Amino acid sequence: MGKWILLLSLVALLVVAAVFSYTIWSAPGGAEVSANAYIAMALGVIVTMAVAVGLMSLTFYSDRHGYDESASPEQETRDPKNG
Repeated sequence: MGKWILLLSLVALLVVAAVFSYTIWSAPGGAEVSANAYIAMALGVIVTMAVAVGLMSLTFYSDRHGYDESASPEQETRDPKNG
């Protein structure tokens, strides 16, 4: 029962946000977006996607080359007290 209440409340919030966005966007004298804003937005999306792809590539590289493996139990550890 609790999952349904959570789902319905989230859907209601989504509908309220969509209606609010539509009424603001379509209001008379609403937002005018210049070509420079569209260019900046496109560049922001491209740079964000490039960073995301780069970080995911590094994650896969690290995992496949064994950098994420734990140290072996046979490996000697240095005692901090003795240097």
